[in-house]
Amino acid sequence: MIEAGEPITARTSKDTVAPIITNLKIEGTLVPGRNDRVQLVISWKTNEPSNSMVEYDENIQTKEKLAEAIGDVNTFTENHTIIITKLKPGALYKMRVVSIDDAGNQAASPIRTIITPRQAESIVDVIVKNFEETFKFLQKVR
Repeated sequence: MIEAGEPITARTSKDTVAPIITNLKIEGTLVPGRNDRVQLVISWKTNEPSNSMVEYDENIQTKEKLAEAIGDVNTFTENHTIIITKLKPGALYKMRVVSIDDAGNQAASPIRTIITPRQAESIVDVIVKNFEETFKFLQKVR
């Protein structure tokens, strides 16, 4: 029995396990009202509260270091969503998600290559393209 006034010693283990990333989803659409911009909605889950970051780069030649990053490093959650709104339509991007728990343990998804949606063609573009393919008479002379 512990008497009043005696110090109590408690030992806790240090958290050295990184969060586990699951259910990664990437959805892309044209930004409403803008045909020159694409937005990506990136969502994922972690098994413990951690922050949310997406690293990305349009230059697909880049090795492990991705040039851009967006996210919230101060909010810890298990359900993560990041929206990137300044991407080009019909472009190749490399990206990965990163989450760090409050003990500083980092998890990162594998780098993925994404092709953003293309700008929608107008009906005139579709008709002209069909004529070009069908009759070959609208093609420019080189």
